[in-house]
Formats: sequence, structure tokens, C-alpha cells
Amino acid sequence: MVDREVRDKLASLIEAYLNEDIASFAFEDELDELAGKTVDRTVRHVSHALWFHYDSVKDHTVVLSKEEWDYFQRLLLLVKSSAVVGVEPRRIWSWSQLGAAVALVGLIIAVCRLSPCAPLLALAVVAAIVSSVLSRMRPELSKQEAQAYWRRAPFGSIAEILAVRRTVSGFRKQPHPTRLVGRRIRSAILEWEIPDSLYRFVLSPFFLLQYMFPVSRESTRVYFE
Repeated sequence: MVDREVRDKLASLIEAYLNEDIASFAFEDELDELAGKTVDRTVRHVSHALWFHYDSVKDHTVVLSKEEWDYFQRLLLLVKSSAVVGVEPRRIWSWSQLGAAVALVGLIIAVCRLSPCAPLLALAVVAAIVSSVLSRMRPELSKQEAQAYWRRAPFGSIAEILAVRRTVSGFRKQPHPTRLVGRRIRSAILEWEIPDSLYRFVLSPFFLLQYMFPVSRESTRVYFE
């Protein structure tokens, strides 16, 4: 079902955010309101997708890289059209799940039998190494596949983008504004990320538990009902 009224409001809201007429807190509140009063699954999909590109803790005007800006433009095109987005979830199993289960059980048994701190630290190091190896065994998109996906998302192909574009008269993709280049939500120090190796050392059991489950992958396609 295409809810034209809500889609028009969502398109105006996205444009207001991109033009810096509203900040992230107001943007989030209105997104939630629009998504909550429609059964249009495309509106809900777009609202959820936008959630990952602003900060819910600090109120700020638009902060988007060129790739994110182009993504917003494609979402805007989708909302302005009468097309719908379909999501096909997949679960991918591999030998890494079995390896994670064996490693986690072995870690639990070893911890229960050891008490001195030194052996426990050694176990933490071993678990971190094992989780790092297992992360490379999991079926993930290659760098080229990931880049190709983000150049067209949420569309499934360039052909889908062109097909939808032909139905939306007057739509023009806006270029990434120079004013946004280098803009941050927080200072570089506050945005510093903890190295992955430290995360793995401290939280290795949780990584192993996560790797016991299959990889979730979604493919999307945009079409006309």
C-alpha cells in the first residue's frame, strides 16, 4: 500500500533536514510520528534506514559524508515515487558457527577449572585470537561487493533506480554540499574508536557467542505493485 500523504510529508521532512531547517532531535521525533501512523512499509523502511545517520544523544544539524548524502538522495527518490521496497532476509550458516560453539564451551570449561589470574589472562588472549580468526571465516561481503551495494541501496540494481527515476518528474539529485565536508557531530577526540583488538580481549566470550549464530543478510529490491 502506498500512503501518498505520509510519503509527501516524509519527503518534505528529509528535505528540511538536508537543508538544515531542522536539527536531529526534531527530525527523529517527526520520523517516529510518521512511521507510527501508516501501514506503508516503504515509509517504515526508510524511517528505519535514516535512524543510522544521525545522533540521538546530541542535537545537531545534518552531518553526512558524500556517500551518505547520495544515499539520502536515493531514499528521497524512493519516497517521492509510488514504488515499494521489498526486503528478503537470509540467514547464512558456515563452519564458523561450530568453531565458535566449541571455542566458547572450551573457554567456559577452562575458566571453571582455573583460578590463578595469569592463566585466565592467557585464556583471554587465546579467546581474542580465536574470535578474530572466526570473524575472517564468516561469510561477509567483499569490499567491492559492499561498495557496489552502497552505491545503489536501497535499490537492488541501477536499472531499478532508472525505472523509478523516470516516474518522478522534476526530481533532481542534489550534489553533496561543500559546507558538510569535514563536519563532525563531536570533536575528533570524542569520536575516537576503541581498537577492535581491545574489544576482543575484553569481550571475547560475547564475540564467540555472537559467532554461534548465522550471519543475517538482507537483499532489497524496489518495484511497482
